[in-house]
Amino acid sequence: MTSDPAFIPLFRPSIPNPERAAEAIAKVLASGYIGEGEVVREFERAVSMLALHSILATSSGTAALELAFRAVRRRDGYLRALVTPQTCIATAAPIVNIGGSIVWCDVDQKTGMISGETVARGLEDDRFRSRQPINCVVGVDWGGRLAPWAEIRRVVDDARPLGNRPVLIQDAAHSFGTAFSDDYSGDLICYSFQAIKQLTTGDGGGIAVRQFDPSDDDAKAVAKAIRLDRWFGLDREAGQSMRCDQKPSEIGGKYQMTNVAAALGLANLEGFARRSMRRKKIAEAFRAASCRFSDAVPHEPGFPKHAFWFFPLLIAGEAHLENDRDAFIAHARKHGFEAGEVHRRLDVMPGFRFAAENPRAWLPGVDAFSAAQVAIPCRAEMTDDEVERICGGLWRWRT
Repeated sequence: MTSDPAFIPLFRPSIPNPERAAEAIAKVLASGYIGEGEVVREFERAVSMLALHSILATSSGTAALELAFRAVRRRDGYLRALVTPQTCIATAAPIVNIGGSIVWCDVDQKTGMISGETVARGLEDDRFRSRQPINCVVGVDWGGRLAPWAEIRRVVDDARPLGNRPVLIQDAAHSFGTAFSDDYSGDLICYSFQAIKQLTTGDGGGIAVRQFDPSDDDAKAVAKAIRLDRWFGLDREAGQSMRCDQKPSEIGGKYQMTNVAAALGLANLEGFARRSMRRKKIAEAFRAASCRFSDAVPHEPGFPKHAFWFFPLLIAGEAHLENDRDAFIAHARKHGFEAGEVHRRLDVMPGFRFAAENPRAWLPGVDAFSAAQVAIPCRAEMTDDEVERICGGLWRWRT
């Protein structure tokens, strides 16, 4: 990282009104109650209204994912997950941590995300691998763009293996602020409000239960079980003492958000819709400047299915050589902005090799995408001059 103050970093915390945030946190500190309380409830109501579905706040996006995986294991007694390797370590780490098994799934080579086709191939390849069928499918909304959840849902509905239908777990760590609907969302949606996300609570996350199993429409019961799991299996809303009088039937973990984090999140929610529109306006300018060499972002008026945590590019020569990407990263630095990989593929990491049932899987989509993918800044706080500087760098690439 350069020390030049004019250099445009890939990420920076989005705290539009630090004074307002400091006041909100100071109020919580002075209240004498800084753990999970009414301020967290207020934050949950606010983000639920924005997302158009009920969200339970958690201590991190990773905690939200672990709660989702624990819910699948609670239903079936085991956990076997078909997972994209093109994601953050946090997507798959909870599977390992609770004793589940990973089966790697290929991705679309242009989007970097799982698709109906890659999921169908992954389920078919797994038919004779284990007596226990895959019981959840995990995808990430890369860069903020929604994965094709409707086509993935049709695949798992049609290919229902022996046992329960696989649960669709949507890692929406990149995509908070996108307009979800039943047609393009998972069954369990896991958000991240980490330090450099579009909305930050310092660190935090959330989980929404859209559906769990089409044969069981009691999503409220699943949401309640997740809520209890969030705090050792104890009901914080019950009248009796949590410490002494309650006798939980299942021991959960400690995944709750604090009032301090929620206060920061509430302060940062002010003007969030306006900042979302600003990111999309910037993305339109970047797309126009990069479309001759990268087709990572298709044109959509208003980008309704994209939250642009960053702006994705595909930098590749005829043979998808990584040195093309390295040259672009150096080119970007020369023009005063950061470019680089956000996450590297997980299937080549030693820590996942023992947890994966197919550690040497043939993943041509991951091979192509991981060799070409690069990200550039798309932050709402960037000035018009900074946006023009990045556009200039894009126009000058290979000209």
